[in-house]
Formats: sequence, structure tokens, C-alpha cells
Amino acid sequence: MIIGSLPLIGISYQSAAKDIQYIQELAYNRTAIAKIYEKAIELGLTNFAASPFPESRVTKNHLSELKRLSETHPISVIPCVGIPLGLQGKSIDVYRRWATVYRTYGEMNVPPSSTGSILKSFLTDPILQFRPNWKENLSIAVSDGKWYSSSEISAIHLFTQEVEENISKLEKLPIQEIEYGSELDFLFAIERLDLVGELIDIAHALGYEVAFGIHHAGLSLSKILEASVEAQTILTPINPLGVMMFPSRDSAVSLIKKTREKYRIIGIKCIAGGRIQPSHAFKYLHEKVDDFMVGVASISELLEAFEAARDTGLKL
Repeated sequence: MIIGSLPLIGISYQSAAKDIQYIQELAYNRTAIAKIYEKAIELGLTNFAASPFPESRVTKNHLSELKRLSETHPISVIPCVGIPLGLQGKSIDVYRRWATVYRTYGEMNVPPSSTGSILKSFLTDPILQFRPNWKENLSIAVSDGKWYSSSEISAIHLFTQEVEENISKLEKLPIQEIEYGSELDFLFAIERLDLVGELIDIAHALGYEVAFGIHHAGLSLSKILEASVEAQTILTPINPLGVMMFPSRDSAVSLIKKTREKYRIIGIKCIAGGRIQPSHAFKYLHEKVDDFMVGVASISELLEAFEAARDTGLKL
């Protein structure tokens, strides 16, 4: 059981009001974070996630508590590092990126999810809804055909120095693996495995093993297996509601099962941003993952998750 970081930096995936509550009560309150972490240590939990970028007061507070904790306890941290991608020196557009991934599904003749079309699953996913103007902007990008062209795809590049600098900023943390973020799905969709290899080389050169954060399991995991990509761990959403499991829950679970034969799988979004009770969510996880991550916003939530995981027989 890995303690997630998002509630502790003010992200609830529930409402703007809940985000504000988390920011005020947790993200700006290092004492509150410390109490949750101290209880986790008391329970024998020593693995933690971190979302250190972009840098802000809340992310710095969180990292400071992890560093303080590491001075007195043998903990390990999995920090998520975003992938800065560019085209002609400018950052790529997030909506064009998603439109390109959507087009890739069509070219692969992937069956629609059980809840409708793949595009509908993107537009209506309850966690993606918290991105500003998500539905409107992605709908326009798809309807106007704003996906990246083949010539643009071949010219997309990595801002290498930014990746190196961001990872170097984490050197005081007891890092288990560097998790590269969800931009990986885009790189696998456009088959830019050269950039994936470059990311792996950067982490290895700095002395770290690599984990992949994947949200399009039905697309990316098949490509990872085909290419035998050099990574130890894959973090991917898995929950009974199918939240953030693309293109569908069943296709994602099928590939997760196959991928576990070669890679360690960590389940994320297990309680779907607080939409599922831990006892129900963790029963669904049983024998599907090697480990799992869950965010908590209080000691009571930590205890509820811990007891549910213990009662379900999940790895603690």
C-alpha cells in the first residue's frame, strides 16, 4: 500500500470546494501532513508518492515533509515527473495531444467501450471533468481534426534539460523509482519510442530506475509489451467503475493481467477520486495488481483504507 499525494497538495477530483478545503486544511498545513505520515509509519506503511511539479508552495510543503520523514524513518518515494514535449520549440497542446490519441484508437479499430464511444468516455470521465473547459476544448480539437500530422509527429522533441533539472531537484528524496507521467500514452500512441528511450536513459544516468504512469492501458500496454520497453513498474488506473481506464475497463484489465507477467503493476485511481468505498474497491483489486496507491486526506481515511486492504488480503 502506497500513500498517494494528491489530497495532500489540494487535489480532490471531487469539487472545487473540496480542493479549497484540502488546500487550506492540508496543503498549507505541514503539521496535518506530518500527523498522517506519522500514523502511516506507525501502521508499518513506508512507501509514498509525490507530485513535485509544477513547483508551488503546496508541492514544496509536501516534499519538505517527505524529506523530514526520511531523516528518521526508512521510507521510499515514487515521484511523478511530467514529460515536457515540444514542437518547434513550443510546448505541445494538451487537447491536440488527446485528439491524436483518440485518432490512434480509431486507426487500431479498437472496439468502443461499453458506455459508448471512446470519445464519449474521454469527455465524460468524472476525473477528467476537473480540467478547465475539458469537454468543450477536446470536442473542438476532435471535430476540427486538430490531431498532430505525421510530419509534426516526427518533429516532436523532448525538452531534455528540463527533465534532467527536475529529476536532479529530487536528489534528497529516498527515491524508489522515477515515474514518468501520462504524456507517455501520447508517445506510445504516436510510436515515438526513441523519446521513451531517451527518458529512460536520463533516469538511468542520474541513478534511478523507471516506472511508467499509463492511463490508456488498452493502447499503451500492448505497445509496451510489443517493444519490451525497459522499465520495472507500470502505474495504471484500476477500479470497478472504470474511471480513467481507457478505452474501457474490460480491455484495460485484460492487458493489465497480461502485462503483470513481465512488469510490476501498481494500481492507481483505485477509489476513483473518493467515489468508491475502499472495501469495495480493494476487493476488485485482489489478484489484479502487485501493489496499489491510495490518497488519504485524514487519519480516519488512512485507517479506513488500511483496514480495508488488510481485510481484503492486499499487500501492505
